[in-house]
Amino acid sequence: MHATSKDVNWTPATHMLQVEHLKQLNHGSNAEEVVRLFEGGQVAFTQEALGEYIKALSRMDRLDNSRLMGLLQVGGRLACGG
Repeated sequence: MHATSKDVNWTPATHMLQVEHLKQLNHGSNAEEVVRLFEGGQVAFTQEALGEYIKALSRMDRLDNSRLMGLLQVGGRLACGG
């Protein structure tokens, strides 16, 4: 039985369970749910969760329109001292 969003306790202590759930959603062609959960702050911000979020955005052809690109641009400016 696969976990649903309502079944998963979204706390940092369960981040591996969260990532597994995001992977299941991505593999089940439910990228929209991955994006909703990540952008809604309902999963811990980890490298693994971020990876699943990026995969979901790519599957939805939203990578260039996402808040992620804005964050990357801000991060790039800060890294360059601007």
